[in-house]
Amino acid sequence: TYEGDLGDFISKSMKRDCFVSLMGPEKRGKSYYLMEFAIVAALQKRKVLYLDCGDMSKNQVIRRMMTRVSEKPIEKGVVLWPKRIFRDVDDEFATVSFRRRTFNKVLDAKFAIKGCRRLLREYNIDGNNLKLSCHPNNTLTLGGIKKILKDLERQGWIADMIVIDYADILAMPSHLKEYRQQIDYNWKGMRTLSQEQHALVLTASQTKASSYDAKVLDMTHFADD
Repeated sequence: TYEGDLGDFISKSMKRDCFVSLMGPEKRGKSYYLMEFAIVAALQKRKVLYLDCGDMSKNQVIRRMMTRVSEKPIEKGVVLWPKRIFRDVDDEFATVSFRRRTFNKVLDAKFAIKGCRRLLREYNIDGNNLKLSCHPNNTLTLGGIKKILKDLERQGWIADMIVIDYADILAMPSHLKEYRQQIDYNWKGMRTLSQEQHALVLTASQTKASSYDAKVLDMTHFADD
């Protein structure tokens, strides 16, 4: 859950038994938002399993998490910090106002750990709410995800939210030879996960090339099937 307009926009979909996919061109923030939702859910005392399917390495995922929990960028430099979003009645799109923040030091592990401990104290959680599992590209299958979930259940840890980053680079099922059937199998399988686990399953999918110059994505921008 989020407060304000953002909460009104997404919170109805972010519930148990739901299956939600973000859609966008490459390098536009899909993984960023998947991680943001995962961390916020963990801070709200939900158990979150974050599965990286090969979009990033484990080190890259951890570095990105470091920036989130410490609220500082990895590299030194100037960052535009969002202050306010607004839209006038006659405007088609909203406008974001920023303030500039200058960071003179690179983010090191010591500072990131300090930020993590601060969050744990602030939200009164023990750090066991978020599990990270990273896999090379095109190796993680639906069966592999189910095995991870079963192993965690044996340890008494049951996921409330399963984040798959992201759907398009899940390994295809070997028992199906036709590409469209493989895609269909994986997407239906992710929906099955949300139903069997009674969890929110959240993923993302990359759009086709025509979406790169689009200001607003619509139902015609999906890739493949």
